[in-house]
Amino acid sequence: MTRTTARRTALVALAAAALAAPVATASQAAPSAAPTASVGWSVSAHLPTGSPGWRGQDLVLTSPGGTSKTVIGRVGRSERVVDVSGDGTRVLTVVYGDGSTRVTAHNTKAGTRSSFVVPRMEMVRYLDGAGSKVVLVRGWEAKDRVVEVRSTTGALARTLHSPSRGTLDAPRIISTPDGASVVLNRAGRLRLVDASSGATIRTLSGRTGYSGCAPTHWWDTRSVTATCAVTSGSLKGTQQVLRVPLAGTSSRITTTRGGMGMGWMDAWSHPKGTVAMSVNGCGPATALRLTAGQPEIALGVPSDHAQVQTVVGDGLSFLATGGSCGEPGTVRLARHNLATGTNTTVVGGGTVSSVAVVDLFQ
Repeated sequence: MTRTTARRTALVALAAAALAAPVATASQAAPSAAPTASVGWSVSAHLPTGSPGWRGQDLVLTSPGGTSKTVIGRVGRSERVVDVSGDGTRVLTVVYGDGSTRVTAHNTKAGTRSSFVVPRMEMVRYLDGAGSKVVLVRGWEAKDRVVEVRSTTGALARTLHSPSRGTLDAPRIISTPDGASVVLNRAGRLRLVDASSGATIRTLSGRTGYSGCAPTHWWDTRSVTATCAVTSGSLKGTQQVLRVPLAGTSSRITTTRGGMGMGWMDAWSHPKGTVAMSVNGCGPATALRLTAGQPEIALGVPSDHAQVQTVVGDGLSFLATGGSCGEPGTVRLARHNLATGTNTTVVGGGTVSSVAVVDLFQ
């Protein structure tokens, strides 16, 4: 081995070690008087119009209707918000790289942040509503996936799933608000799993001909919503949404092929009728009510200009873009009031790259 080759090898090894280790905690300016968030509040990454090339995105804490906006931090232009704690003080952002992802946990009340790098990461979110720990999935194949609980500095606390327990057939996890248990798809079935040991507490009800079910959110306090691939019957080849209780029999929320014939991505309960998100050619955009006789959900922009994020109470949050089907254009965060049918711009005047909303069961 030449001296140059040896030196290059040593540098590669040092770089790999640096990526694997948590990045040292750095301080950032704390907001002067940020309000306490509650259900329906959001944190978005926003780049104001006319920002110079060196400027990063603002982390904006916003009330449901947009009447209260507080900048609680600043992040790089490539960072994306993926989760927020129930009180809005802790925010989780990611930067996707080539084969690895940098995760940053922001404590905006203390004015600190900690980053760590995860190879082959599929998803990450807070384990509990307080944002005290994170749970993540790494590995790109069902047979290789690992589920880990880590501290917000990246230190491994425990492993909830590894290949020795079977496949992880969907790279999605949701957790109870206290972080005591999680719902995941292990060995082809949705299971309620103990978040302290990884042991299965209960195998949840499935449905014949539905596979790869991915838990998406809590339907209510005792059941989850799951999106599944249909492998037989008249809906074969589509995605459909199930309501899966922690105890009892699952039921179908969606029962048609949807507007584009490919099925449905997600669904939420609402007094005026279940709201479901139909798959379309440009991704999950079209929101429809499944109850006959209820008014159409009109977001004020064409369906291929909207990306529905979530439904919390009467509020349907969506990102509205100036370009269709992923074309360039400014993006604003908007809210559709399902009770009144009105639309409100929550964060505009620039581009919103991502948002996380405080949920009902967080």
